[in-house]
Amino acid sequence: MPDTKGKQYGGRNFLKDVPDDFSQSFLNYKPTLRQKQRAVAFVKDAYIKSVKMFRGENENSIQITAKIFRSQRKSEYPHRVNLDVNITGKSFNDAHCSCKAG
Repeated sequence: MPDTKGKQYGGRNFLKDVPDDFSQSFLNYKPTLRQKQRAVAFVKDAYIKSVKMFRGENENSIQITAKIFRSQRKSEYPHRVNLDVNITGKSFNDAHCSCKAG
């Protein structure tokens, strides 16, 4: 199998391109225990779908998009979430959600 580390395939990145230390340390604040528990529940209960990763505008960033269903209204259209992750700065350049809170 060819070495795919750091190479793009069809405009997408491989999961290996995500930094090994990608964690809550990229956030400007520390999530509460309740927020962490809810995040795990969202993943476990399959509210998060269609996660895609793309190389950002420069080599130091990765853009992540996903669809997230509402917790009480799974039959409605999901929200769209866009994240722009700065790999070298270990932070988020931008984050946006289509929900009212943004």
